[in-house]
Amino acid sequence: MRNLIMAVLIFNGSWLCHAEDSDAKTATSKLDQKAFALMSGMYETVSWNDGTQLHKPPAIHGRWSFVDGKTMSIIHNRVDPKAMISSIGWGYGYFEDGKFRYSYPEFTTIKGDASQSTVQQGGPFEGDRVYDVRFEGETMVMTSESGKQVWEVSPKGMRYTDQEWGDRKVYAQRIWKRLSTIDPKQAK
Repeated sequence: MRNLIMAVLIFNGSWLCHAEDSDAKTATSKLDQKAFALMSGMYETVSWNDGTQLHKPPAIHGRWSFVDGKTMSIIHNRVDPKAMISSIGWGYGYFEDGKFRYSYPEFTTIKGDASQSTVQQGGPFEGDRVYDVRFEGETMVMTSESGKQVWEVSPKGMRYTDQEWGDRKVYAQRIWKRLSTIDPKQAK
């Protein structure tokens, strides 16, 4: 399984390196610029609440980044050692007219254990997911058009709550700590 994960990372990493710059759109309004600057950085999972239990590393572990309009997500779920799940996704996101739009056109999920695993292509949702953006003090609160997903981003980290996560449309809430900030002016 480790070799399979490495192969997927190399394939998806090469896609990211060759992605066209047109995917990263430039924030134009002051709200969009403030949101873009706050979101920029790398994050690491602190916890994952699946609606019945709170999981913490090493049972779950992940990284999410937003750099120059590019997103990257890697999440490992080892809660059940016989049914581990690793998801790796690359995509884009941009702020425009008080909204955040993002997508994962490249997304791979690996399920199984060391003896047997399956690989599945396709992201957690199709097309762009769109959020309305507002600020409450220094925290940016983004609510999806459906109202089922809420993303809260602060200088310390972010909380992502989804009422319809995954294939089974279950509750999930992930807490992420900020590992680094990225000055959008320096990212290009």
